[in-house]
Amino acid sequence: MRCPYCGAETHGRICEYCDSELVAFTDNNVFGSAVGETETFENNISFNRSADNQAYIENETIAVYDEEYSEKKKTTALILCIFLGWLGVHHFYTGKWLLGIIYLFTHGFWGLGIVLDIIMIATDKYKDKNKRKLLK
Repeated sequence: MRCPYCGAETHGRICEYCDSELVAFTDNNVFGSAVGETETFENNISFNRSADNQAYIENETIAVYDEEYSEKKKTTALILCIFLGWLGVHHFYTGKWLLGIIYLFTHGFWGLGIVLDIIMIATDKYKDKNKRKLLK
């Protein structure tokens, strides 16, 4: 039987790939009253079976998962980094206190750290203390 959420072949009540519980699971390995829905579901999904990867596209769209964002703003961090980066203020702003103290005593790793941080913030690679992207 196929999982209706990820499309993977499953043999139990819980899908081994996406850990979702199969709600209408019965001992006969069929979806009880949802047989018509299963046929419609399978008609809207195309499976790609290259090697061990099982991916699916539903209705010609790909599901994109939202990343978690910080409450701190990218523009504020960039401005702080440009003007007060040698003091590590942008690290204090994003909650990275230890790195901020290191920047304070080394003057932003002697300027090299500031240049790297400006590039990282501008290209959305810089993250806060909880590994979340900054708001735009």
